[in-house]
Amino acid sequence: MSEQAKRPTSFWLIASLLLNMLLIGALGGFLLRAGHGGPGHRGGPEFSENATPDDAAAVRSVMRTAYEATRPHRDTRREARRNLSAAVEQEPYNEAAVATALEAVREAEQAMQVALNDALTRQLAELTPLQRKGVAEAISRGPRGRRGHRGPGRRGDRPRPD
Repeated sequence: MSEQAKRPTSFWLIASLLLNMLLIGALGGFLLRAGHGGPGHRGGPEFSENATPDDAAAVRSVMRTAYEATRPHRDTRREARRNLSAAVEQEPYNEAAVATALEAVREAEQAMQVALNDALTRQLAELTPLQRKGVAEAISRGPRGRRGHRGPGRRGDRPRPD
């Protein structure tokens, strides 16, 4: 396979993986933040200013249920990544094994995204417009600012001891 033919596939695979991780991270971040920070932390400004505790609970429930729907797929993705790592480290290097492992990661990511989309789509229909606004704000905000988020200067940036 020529080098030019590999690049578009690799680009789209990486782009897909990043997008999926962003969405899963947004939902996971929302769940980890839920209940922390006191009043005003139920969503964005419009939602937090107008939401009742029941609205906030409904939004948390939707986000938690959607996130939980991805659990078996996260396990599959984790295993696919382990297999990819093993294929990359294999000596001698086996291009076909790496390509197969990359495809398995892509398929696991895609299955996880489908499960997440299906769970969200079903649940959003049962929310009020204000509650859907809370979900939309949580998704657009993403995981930044959540407890344990490893930004610059956090534990995740420290070099590991050898």
